[in-house]
Amino acid sequence: MLLRHWTLYDSLQNSNYVVQKMELWKEPGQETLRRFIASIGCPLDQAKQKYSFMDPKIKRDLKDRVLEKCENFGLHEILNQTFVRQSGSQTQVSAIDTSYAITSLLEHPTKLEEAFAEK
Repeated sequence: MLLRHWTLYDSLQNSNYVVQKMELWKEPGQETLRRFIASIGCPLDQAKQKYSFMDPKIKRDLKDRVLEKCENFGLHEILNQTFVRQSGSQTQVSAIDTSYAITSLLEHPTKLEEAFAEK
């Protein structure tokens, strides 16, 4: 979720699926998340860096490592299939990230109304 825009740690920490499966609202769940990140071979300091600045060696094998270790943590559906729209040379937006952004706006309409009221 929003990996292109966040850190790996934040992406996992804010994924509804991972939160529910690992029970991240409890301390043992937080420890499980840290163990999962370690098991995929990603140091915590790298996981807390913006994804675009992570070590390229870690990013290259990240998907394969996640798929290899996710079964051990009960995360059978951790990866989503989506498509990406690229505008210009760098801007990439995936369909699933767009749906999360729209959902966020719909869940907090007062903030949306305030934004339009300022214009």
